[in-house]
Amino acid sequence: MLTSFCKGACAIAAASALWAGAAQADNQSVLIVEGSYFPSTIYAKPGDNVIFTNQSGVVQHISGPEDTWTSGPIGVDATYRLNLTHSTPLSFTNGEDGEGLMEGAISYDPAPLND
Repeated sequence: MLTSFCKGACAIAAASALWAGAAQADNQSVLIVEGSYFPSTIYAKPGDNVIFTNQSGVVQHISGPEDTWTSGPIGVDATYRLNLTHSTPLSFTNGEDGEGLMEGAISYDPAPLND
């Protein structure tokens, strides 16, 4: 009987740990506006999602360095969700060269405190 109790307690503990891990993931919002990302630096952690919302008035594309990940076309008022992992590159652009280039960054550092 004690063995059954221990197995049940371990199963509950394991399920709780999985649930708690999933509950810790956050959504970080980034607006795509004309000429930039807002905010341009996102403070997050692996497991979080970055939700890009296109408010620029034109279809946008976002990608990591050397196209390690790409959003595909993001329509006006549409969103794209990027799930962060330890291997997700920490920078992104719209892929345009010259004046149209928009750049953003992801930081796994703690967010700075506002004074």
